[in-house]
Amino acid sequence: MEPCKGGQLVNLPEAAQRALDAAPNPEGLSNAGYALRFCATQPNVAMVLSGMSTMEQVEDNLRAMAGDPAPLTAEQLQALRNVHEAFASLGMIACTACHYCTDGCPKRIMIPELFSDLNTKRVFGGWNPGWYFSNVHTADGHAKPSECIRCGKCERECPQGLPIRELLTEVAAEFE
Repeated sequence: MEPCKGGQLVNLPEAAQRALDAAPNPEGLSNAGYALRFCATQPNVAMVLSGMSTMEQVEDNLRAMAGDPAPLTAEQLQALRNVHEAFASLGMIACTACHYCTDGCPKRIMIPELFSDLNTKRVFGGWNPGWYFSNVHTADGHAKPSECIRCGKCERECPQGLPIRELLTEVAAEFE
């Protein structure tokens, strides 16, 4: 899940999708297929697990991994670096929404959801992330990011190594 961004690599922002579409793709790999193939052909990787919820996703994964999957070409790897740069230019928080950070939060802060609100606002703008912030993600006993007591439990659990307390300050500055 983590190397494939928890499925977030399927629907890319426009600039990232353009970067990937520019690469030669004779096998017709989907975005998910690119992610699987990248992970599977890394040195010392023995197994790649993929979450799937439809038969179409199963078939797509089988196409990407059929036989002895070839490593991505130099051009395809460059396209993935360009995708990374496109994401980085948007200032997005690299949270995969695994929720490991929320289990021990004494304030019940919905950390991944708040990060998603900020990412959505940075990428798409509009009113929707603000509405979710105010009416869903900080409602029903879930604290606002400014109410974080900075205990650090979340950061110790985060597989991405995110500076969650600092990022919650960014969320608060944007929405509160």
